[in-house]
Amino acid sequence: MAKIKHQVFISSTYKDLLEERQIVTNILLTADCIPAGMEAFVATDDIQLNVIKKVIDLCDYYILIIGDRYGTEDEETGLSFTELEYNYAIVRVGSK
Repeated sequence: MAKIKHQVFISSTYKDLLEERQIVTNILLTADCIPAGMEAFVATDDIQLNVIKKVIDLCDYYILIIGDRYGTEDEETGLSFTELEYNYAIVRVGSK
């Protein structure tokens, strides 16, 4: 029987929570999960949030690490990219 591996999206502000993201990534790898997050993205012509949404769509779980910073804000909405990821994920991943 094939072993199932779950893909997990890790979301947070980046520079201030780099160590915490690495800890979560290591735990997920130990648990035989596939971590996904912004550090694994390749350069693309697509809008960043659209790429993030596509990756979230492929994930089974979403982990949000919260710290002191709000993060970079999207000019169009005024919301941080982390908050936009979360808002998208609670609808997409939460419905699986």
